[in-house]
Amino acid sequence: MGCCRSAAAQPPEVLAAALDAAAVPSSPSEAPASCEPPCAEAVSSSAVPAASGGPSVVSAEVTAAAEFTAGEALSACRIKLDLGDVTGAEEVLLAALQASGSEDHGEEFRRIVVDLIRSSPEYAETLREATWMEQVIHDVLGPGSGIAGGWTFAAEVKADFTTLGMRVDDATRQVLEGVGATGIKIFYASAGKTLNLKITGIIPTQVGFTLPALASFVAMYHETELWKQWHPIIHGNGPTELWRRRPYHNLWHVPVRAVMQSICELIEERMFFIRDRGIFVMALDGKTPGDELWKQFPPPKGFKAMPGANKTKLVVAVQKHTTAFTLTASIEGEVAIPDFIVRFVVTWLAPEVTRRMLRAGAACLKRDGPHSAATTADSEGVYAESVSLSARGAELDDAESRAVYCPGAMPSPEAVCSSRASLVAFEREHLQAKSVAGDSFADATAAPSTLEPTTPAPRDAHGDDNAAALESPAEGVEDNAISCERLWHDGLVGDSDDRFAKVEVEVEEQQPVSHCCCSSGGGNAIVCI
Repeated sequence: MGCCRSAAAQPPEVLAAALDAAAVPSSPSEAPASCEPPCAEAVSSSAVPAASGGPSVVSAEVTAAAEFTAGEALSACRIKLDLGDVTGAEEVLLAALQASGSEDHGEEFRRIVVDLIRSSPEYAETLREATWMEQVIHDVLGPGSGIAGGWTFAAEVKADFTTLGMRVDDATRQVLEGVGATGIKIFYASAGKTLNLKITGIIPTQVGFTLPALASFVAMYHETELWKQWHPIIHGNGPTELWRRRPYHNLWHVPVRAVMQSICELIEERMFFIRDRGIFVMALDGKTPGDELWKQFPPPKGFKAMPGANKTKLVVAVQKHTTAFTLTASIEGEVAIPDFIVRFVVTWLAPEVTRRMLRAGAACLKRDGPHSAATTADSEGVYAESVSLSARGAELDDAESRAVYCPGAMPSPEAVCSSRASLVAFEREHLQAKSVAGDSFADATAAPSTLEPTTPAPRDAHGDDNAAALESPAEGVEDNAISCERLWHDGLVGDSDDRFAKVEVEVEEQQPVSHCCCSSGGGNAIVCI
């Protein structure tokens, strides 16, 4: 897949113009979620465009074989998308696209396969989601992370791994000492209604438990019924899951009680395992009160929608001995956030949250910890993913002699995006070839360019509004609404209806605060970490 990597070095913003010109038509909103390729509409069984631009007779056998190949790939891709596995969907499509160009097949075969795949709703949805993921990577790892004026250092939380019950071997300790790792660093940037935080650090990859450190990032958020173990002001046991739980993409109500207020956030959660590069990405996309999803999922009785929104993004780079991470959180209020709240958050709250999260993360990995039943059962397979991705990180260190990632020396977004197998890069290269070759192969295999640029619409239940794939990545981050749960495939993920029961549970008293809501002016400005 090397050809799908070299062109991805530019940030996603550079891709916006190319995506705007991409020939990926929108499908009707009533289109079924079936993975059958639109063979009759997309490609004639008797002729396809030739390199010269004229018709070329294609045998029925070649057409049927190409349609079968594309259909198999799109069916597998749809299964991945219904699980929220964007990188898995990319892998399936790229494998089919690459295989279609092998010497075992003719050029006409490849033309039909590429045309069918690129004109499909599965391709458009995967391209849109992959572009959004790469934008998150740039937001977190890019210079200044998009913050005007840069970051201001706030605090450093010392990390005593022995006290946390972690066993650190000599090789790992030597690596930590070699990069001067002393703790978790916290930075902030405040302007008007927005407070931005960045937390970055390095921890051991293996700490003497069965699971690697990466699993702690996954477990604390994925096991929603156990949030009470680390989030003392959560109402009840944890978030209410609004969709059937999927491994990589979920929607939650997150109700909290603090400062004599009952606030509910509406958060869309995504996890991306970039398997070929040992990189984990997570995004918690909080919805503003005006988001259409609030109409479908209003706050539970007794709670009000959080003013503003929290948007948290995390990138974790796993290596043989150490795991480095950077988390950014953008907290937006209704009005300008008062200075005393900013000081409270950056000088006490954020450091205290970090300390408690370190303790909770270590507890997630222990065999007798509160998460052990869930991590052992691994119903959605995310902990096996964590183990596999961590092993891949160690393989890359051995194969590439990579430098140690740490605060101030995280991998660049260009390095992450250009080295992975990327559908975004494939689309960019395809468009570049089209512009250079004119009416050659790339021109012949491009889907019809019939869609006029429009304002991105909320996605339908099947994720088939291909117009969203043409939006600029920056807009995609903000307009990433999904109007309802995607088609559920029985048997793909365990059916557990009790996850949807909205049961009122008494808030536990006298617990130390690790996440806090601070209000000012009668609740006009709310900050939730």
